Amino acid sequence: MTHWHNWLVLPCLIFAFACSETTHDSAPEELPTSTPVVETQAPNAQAGKALLRRERVFDSLLKDTISAIQVDMAMLDQLSEAEKAAVGFVSTFVGSECEWDGDAQEDMSNLKCQVISGLGLGYQCSEQHLGFLRKWFAADGPSLDQLENCPIIPNTATSFESFDQLNLYTEADTIVVESKISGVNMRLGETWRYSQTDRFIRFEQSLEYYEQARTEVVKEQF
Repeated sequence: MTHWHNWLVLPCLIFAFACSETTHDSAPEELPTSTPVVETQAPNAQAGKALLRRERVFDSLLKDTISAIQVDMAMLDQLSEAEKAAVGFVSTFVGSECEWDGDAQEDMSNLKCQVISGLGLGYQCSEQHLGFLRKWFAADGPSLDQLENCPIIPNTATSFESFDQLNLYTEADTIVVESKISGVNMRLGETWRYSQTDRFIRFEQSLEYYEQARTEVVKEQF
């Protein structure tokens, strides 16, 4: 995160989670639309790859520990092209400490998200990013339609979501991406969290988005 943003947002988030009042409800309006919840299990857990996790780390400027995501860039680099496409698709719609690379361009073409960048796909919603995914999902019309609405949301926005955990499982012709996601809306004074499982069917040179399962959204007010 940028240092000025740490000073502004982190105290709010710390206050939010410390003084929250928990409710269980459906997803807030800002959350992306998902397919109906389907009970699903990941393939053999021993084949899992831990790609991202959220940890408490020390910030030398703030002289305090903060919550930050840690991305295994080496692991991302070792993924097959099909695995990169599956992870890249899910990560298109969930933030991973997305920050402007320098000053924000007028066309918002220089948003750098850690997972998308780590996959070698350049800036969020760039032609490099979307072109790669369109190639892998060329025969999947609904997924192509979703990519037409690629979000460009920096982590300085009033409302955004971010990964807390990201795991990948591959077995035979199935690729499963499991994630834990949290979000905040500063205007509404609201945070939320949920877990999500996205399953893809792998063909020789393409992927098909098969199903999504999402847990109940837990919302908290601050």
